[in-house]
Amino acid sequence: MRIKAQIFFVFLISFVLCSSALAASKSRKIAPVADPSRQTLFNKTTDFIATAGESPSNKQQILRERRKNRREARVSAQNRKQRAKTQKRLKKEQQVIMKKL
Repeated sequence: MRIKAQIFFVFLISFVLCSSALAASKSRKIAPVADPSRQTLFNKTTDFIATAGESPSNKQQILRERRKNRREARVSAQNRKQRAKTQKRLKKEQQVIMKKL
């Protein structure tokens, strides 16, 4: 029971730290890091919890799969944001053209 409490405490602390860092970056208008293969403290903590008690070979396989999934999700999100920006820019250009007519 004590180990579960410690794991929960580590998870809670990492969540609070990540949340405060995210809030600080949003308040300063700092763009997030664009590297899709980055490893955050939150990711490292959840990876540790997910692989606790696993054999070394199984642990490496789980970590590879989790990192691949996160990378795919980040790339997908970046593509989605880029498409949205492009559509917004095109819409503004169309509005300018229509005003000229």
